[in-house]
Amino acid sequence: MKRILVVDDVTTNLICAAEILKDDYLVTKAKSARAALDSIKEVKPDLVLVDICMPEMDGFQLYDKMQENPYSAEIPVIFCTAESSKEVKEKGSRLGADCIRKPYSTENLREAVKKVFEKQ
Repeated sequence: MKRILVVDDVTTNLICAAEILKDDYLVTKAKSARAALDSIKEVKPDLVLVDICMPEMDGFQLYDKMQENPYSAEIPVIFCTAESSKEVKEKGSRLGADCIRKPYSTENLREAVKKVFEKQ
């Protein structure tokens, strides 16, 4: 079973994503980018679903840190954001990552995850 790490500083968002994905994937949650970096070493996820706007280190900075490490550089990322700006979505695309808008529906989240795994 594939492993997904969900990273969000809002507990409700973590719970929501985990509930949507738990039947098909092993889901681990992290409330910060720093906790996510530790979890990546322990859990070895197949995908990281990360909120862009977080305190201390945002989702893009987490992505950059993941790229610095050969172990995590190959892990696909889906950025999640409540922002509607084109710049955020375009930055995610330039990085080679999918971007979905929050609040996401069950169908949109499952489809985004499925699409990433089909690419592998």
